[in-house]
Amino acid sequence: MPRVSVIMAAYNAAPYIGAAVGCLVAQTLGDWELIVADDGSTDDTAAIVESLATRDGRIRLLRLPHTGSPYAVRRRAVQEAAGQWIFPFDADDLLDADFLARLVGRADRCPDAEMILCALHVFSGEDAADARQDVPVPGVDAGRVYTCRELLPLTLGQWQIAGNGLFDGALFRRGIALTEPYADNPFADELLLRVMLTCGSRAVIEPARYLYRMQAGSVTHRISYSRYRNMQTDMAMYRLLPDELHPALHRHLYNGIVCALLRLGREGWPADCTRRELDALLRQAYDCLDFDSLAGSVSGPVFRIMRLGYRPARAVLTAYGRLKG
Repeated sequence: MPRVSVIMAAYNAAPYIGAAVGCLVAQTLGDWELIVADDGSTDDTAAIVESLATRDGRIRLLRLPHTGSPYAVRRRAVQEAAGQWIFPFDADDLLDADFLARLVGRADRCPDAEMILCALHVFSGEDAADARQDVPVPGVDAGRVYTCRELLPLTLGQWQIAGNGLFDGALFRRGIALTEPYADNPFADELLLRVMLTCGSRAVIEPARYLYRMQAGSVTHRISYSRYRNMQTDMAMYRLLPDELHPALHRHLYNGIVCALLRLGREGWPADCTRRELDALLRQAYDCLDFDSLAGSVSGPVFRIMRLGYRPARAVLTAYGRLKG
């Protein structure tokens, strides 16, 4: 049984997947398997992986019909995974050569840990030489052992830790089962990490570099309905996360709604959904807010606008977003 099962969802990733797999082949730790779940690619993605698999028996390809959901495709790869640890790895990202060795070594030194998180370095274009560390942010102690729930608040609001690393196989599968209703949501991975932090016991951070390629056409950059669907997973946290986190969840959701309304003013309503559809989503999120728990913990002027009700708040904040451009 391999120590690490690397799971990779791929769709039309031909320009990048060879380099990503090459990073694995170059790892100083060789005790891994790679399961590439191809989401019905129409380019040479599958052919590239098949060619690599003929040269390295640790690589397997799963050909799947197109779903458009990386999360659902990755879930299928997990069903094939045999390793103690599961490592989700995107088909367009890169790793330093000692990445797996450092994370597995940290796991061996911390046998109670079920999550070995890493450092996320962001780059754009073809060259990772200019990659800059995004998370963990300064002040997060990578030398200590955390309870998983200690780390959960660091994912609310601005992300202060990475959602990447090694995850105990049983914990990962439990998280997948709990988040299955959100498999088609582009933010399902963020919800999955938060659920695992709720269910897990111990976690550590080993600051080995995961090199994340920032794509200009990603969900978080396009003017589209998908960009707002984080509201669906944010609302799901009320059911899936413990009650003691609900005040932090209210602030997280409140700030998300404010940012969404300002963005609508700046960018306009997305063309890939009806105004009614997006308005209903934002109204549903607004109705989840507990304004009594928010009093004193968020900005006064905006808070007073938000308390007027959803429609007045939408009108004022979108108008302000338009004005500020």
